[in-house]
Amino acid sequence: RRHRYYGFNNYLMAKQHIYLKGKAKWARLQQPDPQYNKYNIVLYPDDESLNKIRDLQAEGIKNVVKKDDEGYNVNFSRPASKLIRGKVVGFEKPTVVDADGNLIDVRLGNGSDVTLKIEVYGGKAPTGGSYKAARLEAVRVDNLIEYVPSQEEQENIDGFATEPKPNF
Repeated sequence: RRHRYYGFNNYLMAKQHIYLKGKAKWARLQQPDPQYNKYNIVLYPDDESLNKIRDLQAEGIKNVVKKDDEGYNVNFSRPASKLIRGKVVGFEKPTVVDADGNLIDVRLGNGSDVTLKIEVYGGKAPTGGSYKAARLEAVRVDNLIEYVPSQEEQENIDGFATEPKPNF
C-alpha cells in the first residue's frame, strides 16, 4: 500500500529513506541543540548526493542548499520532541554507526566523511495543499575526524558544569 489514510481527507505519504554522502560539519548528534531542541548536522554533499537533494527540493522539501568557501551544504535535523495532533512526541537521537555498522558514541569533527540516512515523509497540510519534509534518521561515519574541543571550549564546558546558570 502506498498511502495510509487517517480520517477526513488526511493522508500521509509512504515514508522513504534516502542516503546522502559527503563531509560533515557542525554535527550535534549526542545532545540536541538547546536553542532549537534539535539534533543536526551540516552536510557538504558529493555531486551525486547534491543532485538527490535538488530532486527532493523539486518535490517540495524545504531544506536550503547554501554555498560557502568550502562548497554547497545543507543542514539536516531531527527534533528531540514535537507537538503532533496535540501530543508531545519524543524522538530518539539519530543512530550513529561506524563503517562496519557498529554503534558508536563519538563527537564528529568537521571534515568527517559520512553517509546520512534521511527519512522523507509528507502528507496534506492542515491549511490545505500538501507538504514534504526530510528528517535525519542515522549517520554512518565512513572516516572519522574526532572532535577535540579547544582549551577555551573545554573551560566553558567545565565551567557550565560547576557554575549555576545566570538569570537574565
